[in-house]
Amino acid sequence: MKLYIKNMVSLRCILKVKEELDKLGIAYRSVILGEATLNEILTQEKKRLLKKELKNSGLEVMEDKKSVLTERIKISIIEFLDVNLEIKESKFSSYLEKKLKLNYKYLANVFSQRANVSISHTLLLFKIEKAKELISYNELNMSEIAFRLHFSSLAHFSCTFKKIEGIYPSKYNSNQSRVCLEELIDRERVNKINKSPDLQTIRIQRKRGLSTRD
Repeated sequence: MKLYIKNMVSLRCILKVKEELDKLGIAYRSVILGEATLNEILTQEKKRLLKKELKNSGLEVMEDKKSVLTERIKISIIEFLDVNLEIKESKFSSYLEKKLKLNYKYLANVFSQRANVSISHTLLLFKIEKAKELISYNELNMSEIAFRLHFSSLAHFSCTFKKIEGIYPSKYNSNQSRVCLEELIDRERVNKINKSPDLQTIRIQRKRGLSTRD
């Protein structure tokens, strides 16, 4: 049996899920980012207790298929940009199709509906966050960082970084705080809402347009 778990994006989350499974006496085969493979079918009572304990840690067991798929896409973005995994596929769309065995267009539609932001923009934002992390380590030069994060060139990386952060990566202060993928998506969702005109504004604009035409 597989459990899909939301907000599970780090080693600490994996350890927490293992801890809760052990406490409830639930045997498992593996626990990785976003999912746990169990050796048993959970009773309703055990499932209820597990959900409760995980929720206390900011984690959530998902059962809706499209929510599960959205979370798996987020995990795939994290894995794709994990420099330790040395993923050979340079195009994320190809990587995602192979990993999830679904058409990219379908995946993109599901993700944008659920997250209210596109896969491509989410990937780009997380690339910049990963770049900040790598800059702070001071182990790779800018060209190496651009290559590891699948940018087409150093110039492309530098321009993209400046467009999002307002400064070039060489000027970035590595003491600044960084954010996780979930927070990036939430920020973009809020920005999108704030930039959208409210219904009252739209009605006024339409009335003005009609008056002008009259």
